[in-house]
Amino acid sequence: MVEQKNLRVVFSKEADLAFDSIIETNSLKQSDEEVLDEIRQGRESKRTIVMSAAITMARKVAPDKVLIELLQKHLGISFENAEKIINDIKNKLLPLLLVY
Repeated sequence: MVEQKNLRVVFSKEADLAFDSIIETNSLKQSDEEVLDEIRQGRESKRTIVMSAAITMARKVAPDKVLIELLQKHLGISFENAEKIINDIKNKLLPLLLVY
């Protein structure tokens, strides 16, 4: 049996569009300048943080509660907003991902 953490997660074109929608509807979109500033400061962009959460969910290696706490911490958002992002990923993005 393959370990869940070693599974590949592939974003289809539809999944990319759903992911972009989740970023926009949750007010997480950053300009190129903001992303570069994050990189210069040794931090990940908001998009990268949410992408990591989505991949972790697809691989089923961490419970939602842990991911909500991580999003709160790394994005500096409320529990409610982090929970909404996790629910959006679960309902809108996960069904479109290819996991193998």
